[in-house]
Amino acid sequence: MILQADAYASMYAMFMIVWIILIIISCVIGLLIAYWIYKDCQKHNIDNEIVWALIGFFLTIIGLIIYIVVNSDKRK
Repeated sequence: MILQADAYASMYAMFMIVWIILIIISCVIGLLIAYWIYKDCQKHNIDNEIVWALIGFFLTIIGLIIYIVVNSDKRK
């Protein structure tokens, strides 16, 4: 019975490590997208850089797509 509990504890620990790594990776991706959007807003004189960067951070790929679609005419 003790061995089974240890096996479950090990599986839980591995699951948590993988979960934490995925969270860190998604935060890094969100930061990179937010940084790119912020710099692109400054480069093309688009207002509300911080708002767009926050949208990019929290929505990541979807936020990037929204940004590109909404501001496609201003980015030319």
